[in-house]
Amino acid sequence: MRLVAKDIAYLVLAIILLRLSKGAFVFLIVLASAAFSLHKKGGAAVACFVSLFFLQNVNFAIVPATVMMNIGCKIGIAIIGMSMVVANAPKSRYRLPLGGLAGYMIWMSISSAQGYFPLISYLKILNYSLFLLAIGFSVRYMQLSRNDAMQIRAMFLAIAFIMVIGSIMTLPFPSIAYSRQLEKAASYGIEITGEMLLASDEMSLFNGLSWHSQALAPMVAITALFVGCDMLFIEKRFTLIHIAILAVSPVEMFMTRSRTALSTAMIGGLVLVFYAVKNAAIPLSLKKNVRSLTTIFIVLGLIGLVVLQLHDQGLDKWLRKTEDVQTDDRTLGEAITSTRMASIEMNIDDFKRSPVLGTGFQVMFFFPYLYQHVPFTSLLSAPCEKGETPLVVFAEGGVVGGTLFYIFVIAFYAYCVRRKLVCLLTLFTAQMVSNFSESTFFSPTGAGGYLWIFTMLGGMTLDYIVATLCDIHDPRYNIDTTIQDPYRVGR
Repeated sequence: MRLVAKDIAYLVLAIILLRLSKGAFVFLIVLASAAFSLHKKGGAAVACFVSLFFLQNVNFAIVPATVMMNIGCKIGIAIIGMSMVVANAPKSRYRLPLGGLAGYMIWMSISSAQGYFPLISYLKILNYSLFLLAIGFSVRYMQLSRNDAMQIRAMFLAIAFIMVIGSIMTLPFPSIAYSRQLEKAASYGIEITGEMLLASDEMSLFNGLSWHSQALAPMVAITALFVGCDMLFIEKRFTLIHIAILAVSPVEMFMTRSRTALSTAMIGGLVLVFYAVKNAAIPLSLKKNVRSLTTIFIVLGLIGLVVLQLHDQGLDKWLRKTEDVQTDDRTLGEAITSTRMASIEMNIDDFKRSPVLGTGFQVMFFFPYLYQHVPFTSLLSAPCEKGETPLVVFAEGGVVGGTLFYIFVIAFYAYCVRRKLVCLLTLFTAQMVSNFSESTFFSPTGAGGYLWIFTMLGGMTLDYIVATLCDIHDPRYNIDTTIQDPYRVGR
């Protein structure tokens, strides 16, 4: 907990300095991570790297989305990845099975040559490939020593605490808590305040410490699952920080009105309960305690959903995404799918246009008109919102690309099952579920990068600690937890 407290203080200070420097402080974080990498200080290097993906998602009303911040994060990923390659950490016991994804990216390099906008596609392919490289080497650095893994775990818990608890603390400041809706209204020439928004009959979409409600929702869902895995498989007890995060997370997910968050949390939770607990590499006596904890959370979750529905039809409003459920004559299926039909049709049209080669990596049909006369920096950050990843891979890569992606998914699950990486499998499942409605899988920045970090690095870190440290509070493992320096735990 001392490590977590230190990381919370670092993140708060980083947010302040990023605001004061208009994003320039991000370059110091990048240089620090690169320096730690070159000196093979794995825990510090990966902790700095992980913090980038939280800081770039902080509410723009707090940390402005400047060009310096945007470019710094994108270039920073490449610099950190290359520094890890140069330092060349030794091969480790565990690895991320990303070989199938490398095959997909090679095919996308071919597909993009005749796509909508090849230059943007190749810039995004380069950025994403360097991101994957940094992720792969971060897993190596995480396994340099037990202390490194514990240091990285502490950073994840610190980020989880600030993202979830920090978001709920923005409620007294509605101009921050609902900043995205205010920005959207301002773009249409409508000047309103947060207080005015809450007083109106319009549905208010909470974005908290993040920059968008649809970004906060899956981030909180994945964060809660990570914290649940940490509590069940490493702590194996209730702690204040775990309970606080897990108690607040469902409230925030409801306040975003995101059905993506609901499905991500529910399906991820089912995998955690019915697969991870059963197959975790922990003693049988400890599995009984884990089952008891999960039973408590299932009962509390079901009670919460019943209370939510009984109180002003809250669950129905969540699923239908409207405050006026009395006059909503749509079926539940129509209400859920209506907002996704445009993206589904767009992906189908892209596939029909080029069913074999696809239309190119992370580009859309209007890009040639929108980005033909813009600065180079705009090409680096061209946003691409294409809806559902299961359809996107076929639209962008054709039959071949889609097939290669699903081969990667099957191989990933097979590796996790074989090595009993239950936390990684649980979080990866949740990440894939979130991509059924919001395609963030190929986005190393924004919410997509946050989900990637918590899923891949966070899940692997927990599995590695479970396999090597087992229970740090259990005297059977002869680990001295009374020493003053928390970085020495496990030595």
